[in-house]
Order: sequence, then structure tokens, then C-alpha cells
Amino acid sequence: MFMILLLVEIDFGCNIFKHLLIFVNNYVGVYLSRCCQGR
Repeated sequence: MFMILLLVEIDFGCNIFKHLLIFVNNYVGVYLSRCCQGR
């Protein structure tokens, strides 16, 4: 799994890294909002 990510990152360069960061930020945001609503 990690090797596949590495290969993809090498193929697409900075673009895939930016998309990954955006995806992680969105996921964390949703997770935090759910936690806050749960309380």
C-alpha cells in the first residue's frame, strides 16, 4: 500500500501531494465537526 502511494507520488509529483493534503484537511474538518456535534 505504501509503495503504491510512493509510486503515485513520483508519477504525479506535487499535484497529488496537494490533493492529498486537501483530502486530509477535509477529513479532519469533518471528523472534528462530528466530534463537536456529538458533545
